[in-house]
Amino acid sequence: MTTTDDIEIPKRKCFVALFDILGFKDLVKTDNLDEVYKTFRGILNIKSDINEMAGHLDALLQENCISMHNYSDTFLIYTSDINNCDQKTVDKRFHALLASCDSLFISANENKLPIRGAISAGELIISEGIYIGKPIVEAYENEQQQEWIGCCISNDAINLISKDALNDHIREKAVVLYEVPCKDGDIKKVYVYNWTLSVLFKKGDYRILNKRDRHDWPTERKHRNTWDFIKFVNISE
Repeated sequence: MTTTDDIEIPKRKCFVALFDILGFKDLVKTDNLDEVYKTFRGILNIKSDINEMAGHLDALLQENCISMHNYSDTFLIYTSDINNCDQKTVDKRFHALLASCDSLFISANENKLPIRGAISAGELIISEGIYIGKPIVEAYENEQQQEWIGCCISNDAINLISKDALNDHIREKAVVLYEVPCKDGDIKKVYVYNWTLSVLFKKGDYRILNKRDRHDWPTERKHRNTWDFIKFVNISE
């Protein structure tokens, strides 16, 4: 008989990004199954686009570097193990995670689905449908605190990449230091992923901010906070 004492714990260290669709729970509560179905089809489209991007990245880097798990309206994107990797490889995998986030936001925009997320890093266990670890909890908590459409990056993730890599991302404005609006009116100055760099967003195509007729989604405050960020990154160019 196998017991837990006989199990080898499949721990890994990696970068993690967790995203939720804003307003999905409230939509389900309205019992409007037609809209729920349309929204879920959009979620499946996002899942397909992320997997396609992961395939491109794997081919480009010649390794399986990005994986994704989706449950309901939540997306968990994570890199392959960075334990025992040199710094160059660690930096490449963080860059690959940001590229996957690009794909997610572009797809969410095309499907008019507002999303919010957080990036973290550290040790976790992913095996046989089990996804547990501090980085996932941290990403979830940080994601829930924010009052906008956007994605913050934890210090744990920032501290794993080299200063040169961080400076490159800052220079390219893929990562910016920003005062993130949080619940209860709090403000946290942290690094965030700049999702507005896509060509679509540069052309002013912000379908991700479209309001639905059924109710104010996203809320007015989240809507206003997101536009403040868009103006901030455009002015700072």
